[in-house]
Amino acid sequence: MRYIKFILMLSVAALTLAACHKKSRKEIRSNGAAHMRTGTKHRGKAKPMVGSIMDIASHEEDLSTFVRALKKSGLSLKLGTHGSYTVFAPNDSAFRTLPDDFVANTGKAKLAEILKYHIVKGSKKETDLKDGEMLKTLSGNKITIHKVQSGMMVNGAKVIDKNVKTTNGFIHIINKVLTPSNNQ
Repeated sequence: MRYIKFILMLSVAALTLAACHKKSRKEIRSNGAAHMRTGTKHRGKAKPMVGSIMDIASHEEDLSTFVRALKKSGLSLKLGTHGSYTVFAPNDSAFRTLPDDFVANTGKAKLAEILKYHIVKGSKKETDLKDGEMLKTLSGNKITIHKVQSGMMVNGAKVIDKNVKTTNGFIHIINKVLTPSNNQ
């Protein structure tokens, strides 16, 4: 009987410790620690604690279309290695506003040009960006940052998740696919 009580108490202690260890992304982010927790499965993959922009984006549940587009365009190699970048990554909902099979039906060069409009050289977190600041993207065009009461906007797209830290920069998740024509 003692043995069963001991095993039961040990199981409860282990479950308690495991529950205390898991924090939400916002809790982890707020204390300045790693931005992705381990042990959580998304699309069958464990989330890494650290990694490149491509590593982290590949494990973000809501960036699967963006990651697929990066791979098709060839930009995944650039964002998966060295360098310092800030990426304004459209979430899956943003891609759903485009024509059906947009990524599949867009040529590699055109897709690369669109995606380069979402990438800025240099690692910039939200506090580094100023209201009205214009940033030159890898496409050569500029995007404009606007600070508003509800947060940050980029060319009319709302930043819905900011400061996702990676080993080679930051990802800011936005709710719209940017094009040079929507520079507001």
